[in-house]
Amino acid sequence: DLVITHGFSDDSMINQLAAQGIKTMIVNVCWDDYAATHGGHIGFDAIYDDITTIGRLLGTQDYAAQSVAALKQTVSNVQQKAQSLPNQSVAVTAGLFSGSFFTYGPPSIANTQLQTLGLTNAFSDLTKRGVEVSPEEFVSRDPGFIVLGYDPIAGNAVQAMQQAMAVPGFPTMSAVRNHHILVLSDTFLLGRAVD
Repeated sequence: DLVITHGFSDDSMINQLAAQGIKTMIVNVCWDDYAATHGGHIGFDAIYDDITTIGRLLGTQDYAAQSVAALKQTVSNVQQKAQSLPNQSVAVTAGLFSGSFFTYGPPSIANTQLQTLGLTNAFSDLTKRGVEVSPEEFVSRDPGFIVLGYDPIAGNAVQAMQQAMAVPGFPTMSAVRNHHILVLSDTFLLGRAVD
């Protein structure tokens, strides 16, 4: 009766399902057009909306409301703890792909995580969730902190760091010189691991 998904590669899948009488619901702020089709909501507000909508569709409104309340409390607790963090520029990247850094912009959950911590996204001018930027562009932003993701199926933290360090100019970045790099599985960049 219903397919809940984080998005399709194109609208033809939605049309094919609709032709079979199957409705679709696209959730997850990893989708570039999410805000445009969800009342301008992005980040945790969009997640709260999705949980509420799914609860209504499945007849579990009370549980959904409890889940939203618990998530809001978790976010609030993280914000309280983060008040002591210095506001600094942070670049969040899923790593190198075809010679470019896949970097996250404002529609991404990674950007929401930075905002929750009171930090500034070094790529806040991007209009899409994720954009491939040239190594030169990435290095020129010179953020104070880098979150370097890697695909845990295709690699590991050591390989991701070695690959990044081989990029001309990367070792000279402030974050690298000051050892302000966090290398972690990109599942944390795509998921809802609030803490």
